[in-house]
Amino acid sequence: MGSQLSFWQRLALVAGVTLGLIALAAIMVNGGLTLRGNDVSLSARFNQVRGLEPGSRVRLLGIDIGTIESLYLEGDGVRVTMRIRAHHAANLLSDTEARIVSEGLVGGKVLELRPGRTGDPVAQSSEIKGLPVVDWEDRLEQLSSSGPDLAIKLDQSLQGLARLSNAAEETLKRINQGEGSLGRLSRDERLYEELVELTQRGKRTLDSLQRDAEALQGVPGFSSLVRDPGKLLIRPDCQARQWWFPEGDLFETGRAVLSEAGQMRLNTPGREIAAIKAGNSEVVVVSYATGRGTADEEAARVLTEKQSQMVADYLRKHHGINKTGWISWRKVSALGMGWASPPAKAIPPGPAPRTEIWLFIPS
Repeated sequence: MGSQLSFWQRLALVAGVTLGLIALAAIMVNGGLTLRGNDVSLSARFNQVRGLEPGSRVRLLGIDIGTIESLYLEGDGVRVTMRIRAHHAANLLSDTEARIVSEGLVGGKVLELRPGRTGDPVAQSSEIKGLPVVDWEDRLEQLSSSGPDLAIKLDQSLQGLARLSNAAEETLKRINQGEGSLGRLSRDERLYEELVELTQRGKRTLDSLQRDAEALQGVPGFSSLVRDPGKLLIRPDCQARQWWFPEGDLFETGRAVLSEAGQMRLNTPGREIAAIKAGNSEVVVVSYATGRGTADEEAARVLTEKQSQMVADYLRKHHGINKTGWISWRKVSALGMGWASPPAKAIPPGPAPRTEIWLFIPS
């Protein structure tokens, strides 16, 4: 008969098994049987790294092969160092390229490697080419800033087509009645049919332009060019909560810079909105100006756009009002009305200049 293990022997056995399992798990986390000490350190330089941070993943053809180790400024760009597991680094050649991409529609940033086709395998501490990062927010802001000019030109085109259509209809009426020089040609059925076709074509063009203008409002990145305040602020299918502040409570008069007292006042709606996690809810920040004390209507519009954007950015940055969960997000819109009045059925909570914060929750 074998002797039974003593208490201390059993304890030592359990401890040894536990340590072995922990060591095995550590090896698996660090990339299977490859130890971290064998990882390959690479670097790449980018013009900017918005959203990328230490610990972000490095991928090759959709497979995680390492992590971002550090980021630091270098001249007018950013140097990114990464640690690649050795058995994956063996597949990378010296002409490998790196680019920063979004992980899904609402995910963070990851570093995606494009495998090279020529050259030697990368060596320890090698530098690979970093592809330029496109700043879509700046591009959309440029498109947004051209919105008023686009709207004016579109409106002028619609008015011109309307006048053309009315003139054609009046001409046809006179021709039909036998008036003027063309009246003498009214018996020419071919001329009459061509004029009718011209009128119908003008009407079809007018309808097409109107449909295009409405469709632009639903295109991501272009909605601000033809923004409809009524659709943003009149939500009969939603429950609405509202906070509003006179301009002087948030900003210096006539400016779009939040005062310290203004930031303190915004903390109340910021905390309340952040605590509401309702799905498909939206936040709209809208600012109104007054004709008194502003240079002109365009200056008032630009001022209110900047003020509403400043409030929306503060609430996003300091209270995360655009997040409703780990991977769910809430739309936040900023609207500058200038001298314009609220859309129909929207009751002003107080005199302009003011800023309103709306939270819409689907019923």
